[in-house]
Amino acid sequence: MTGIKDIVDSVMDELKSTKPQPVTYWKMKGGKLIAICDMTNEHLVNTIKMLHRQIDGSLHDDFCWDNIDAMQKELRKRGINYG
Repeated sequence: MTGIKDIVDSVMDELKSTKPQPVTYWKMKGGKLIAICDMTNEHLVNTIKMLHRQIDGSLHDDFCWDNIDAMQKELRKRGINYG
């Protein structure tokens, strides 16, 4: 019989071995999806600032950092060094 600990360990091992998908879209306030590459420089900078304000030590931080990294990468592609 499989115990809860075995199940949790199995799921955690699977999650650790799964390669994360790169962040390419941002979901705006109204629920509309926009490609990060289609966002204006100002929109990217303001969204990065907003995400920094949301970092609070919770699991949500991973979401924030993944998006911040993707948006900073897009700005660097445009020759803008932000962050």
